[in-house]
Amino acid sequence: MEKMKLSDRAKIFLPFDALKGFKEALKEEEKERCEQKILSEEQKEELNKQISSLQKGMLIKIKVYNSSEQTYEEVEGIFTRLDIVNKKLYIVKQGYDIDLIISLEIFQQKMDINDI
Repeated sequence: MEKMKLSDRAKIFLPFDALKGFKEALKEEEKERCEQKILSEEQKEELNKQISSLQKGMLIKIKVYNSSEQTYEEVEGIFTRLDIVNKKLYIVKQGYDIDLIISLEIFQQKMDINDI
């Protein structure tokens, strides 16, 4: 009887995912779905002040409503621009609808934008 190669033997013990993608699907289902929160006029005014004070290169975190998944998600990254016409705030190259943002935190005043 021929001995099995060590590399072939190791393959026997590799994890096997019989239901490929099932874990990811379960994680999606575990997300708590919710209605979009409506900010008061005072909250909107405070958020607008924060947004208008942003400068290119600041490290920020926003909490934004994802209407397609009906969940809130937190996004952290470098603020790159504000599109007032389309009401979008950009973190790196991804735009977020200002009307769907419910909170904004500024972590670092400014980073070198040339690194992006």
